[in-house]
Amino acid sequence: MSVLRPAARQLRREGKLTRWSQLTPVRNYATPSASTTPDAASSYLSELLELPSSAAFPPQLALQLLTHKSYRFVNRLTNMSEEELVQSQVSHNARFSFLGRRALASYLAMFLHSQVRTAEGARKTDFLNGKDIETRLADMLHENNVGRWVGDKWGVQNVMRWTANQVGVVRGRTACLETESAAIAQQTLPIMPRGRWKSANALASKDAAVKGQAVAAIMGGVFQHLGSPAAQRVFHIHVLPHLAPQLKDPALIEAAQKLAASAGKVGVVAKQAA
Repeated sequence: MSVLRPAARQLRREGKLTRWSQLTPVRNYATPSASTTPDAASSYLSELLELPSSAAFPPQLALQLLTHKSYRFVNRLTNMSEEELVQSQVSHNARFSFLGRRALASYLAMFLHSQVRTAEGARKTDFLNGKDIETRLADMLHENNVGRWVGDKWGVQNVMRWTANQVGVVRGRTACLETESAAIAQQTLPIMPRGRWKSANALASKDAAVKGQAVAAIMGGVFQHLGSPAAQRVFHIHVLPHLAPQLKDPALIEAAQKLAASAGKVGVVAKQAA
């Protein structure tokens, strides 16, 4: 019996499928990103952050910062060379992403507090736009937003390692599945989809989220490897300018630009310390 039929029966019960012909398999649903070597990852971060050689990230740490957990899981199940298999087993970046998100939230809050010191002053700016400050900060630092506004500018999509899992297409809509079983992962299609059917926009959203997580992981990596002052300068030089248009208020945008220029003169790693 075709592996499509059990999945399709479930879809028919849910009213999402009326004809068998609507269900079309997508071959090679596990699509890994381009492979990035440890040395390439370290070079990418050094160029991005303009780090001196003395402050370069160790290659294995750099690769970890750019590795999403989906890549690490799926590539254990595929045919890979011994060298590629070793590289695929580098730990993923979830821990650093967690740390980086907290750093981003702290630095953005500190910037806003330095510019707007009272609640009344905050309400008078265009930044809040009728929302409370917690909501606006959460919106700006949502991983999808950071991925689109910062990750794209950093070109992180060209070096990050992750896997988008596509299961099938129904009326032009793509289904996504996070696989949990090696037996299922080795099939052309899983026996039963776990997740709900999603549009192509959902795949784009996932891509943005993974880029946002990579940006946060890099921030977390800088915090651990180079310290909080360096991480804050990364935020001022390489993050805040890209998010500045979302500040809305002209005075805040100008302040962000001035801060980036001032921090840029010092560099991520203070020149006298390099």
